Formats: sequence, structure tokens, C-alpha cells
Amino acid sequence: MAKITARPISITNLHGRANIIILALFCADLRTETMSVDGKNWQTTRATIRERSMFTFDNNLFTDVKFVVQKAYGESESEQVIAVHKLLLSISSSVFEAMFYGELAETGDSIETRVSG
Repeated sequence: MAKITARPISITNLHGRANIIILALFCADLRTETMSVDGKNWQTTRATIRERSMFTFDNNLFTDVKFVVQKAYGESESEQVIAVHKLLLSISSSVFEAMFYGELAETGDSIETRVSG
């Protein structure tokens, strides 16, 4: 059984005028392995959204598409798979937004591309 505790988190609004206090449940002392995808409750050891986001990027958690990059340099060839988050690419670039969410959006879970030099 999970021990549920609450901890206030301060979030500054976009205009910087005031802080909003949000009561965050499931942030502090969880004692169950079933609450986390990877079974390690990594969220409880990282205090900020920034730390949690960096952890997900470093560990490829919650990625939803992969770029398969085939590299050809002279006669040597190699392949690299890069796991990414559609949302993060889309909020950074209108090209990626169209690629993932536009009328002709990619529907597969991997995108192949070739680089040569």
C-alpha cells in the first residue's frame, strides 16, 4: 500500500506577479513499485520538473518516435537510432509540428533518414 503525502510546489505565473501554490499529491513518500513505469519511483528523488524532464531525456522515457539515421561516408555505413518526443520537437519547430500533427503526418513509430558525406 502506498503512503500518500502532499507537498506544496510553488509555480510562478507567466507574468511573474505572484506565486501559485499547488498541492501536489504523489510527490513525496511513495512506497510502491507499481506507481512508476520503470519500477524505481524516480519522480520522488527529483524535486523539480526540470530535473524530472532531464531524467526522462537521458533515459529515453516516454519517447514516442524514433529517427533511424543511416550514415554513409565513403564506403563505410552505420546506423543510429535516436528516440525523441514528438511534443518537444513540435513546440520547437513548425516543420516538426507539420511532420507529426499536420494533414500528412507521419503515422509510424520510426522515421528513416539517410546522411552522406
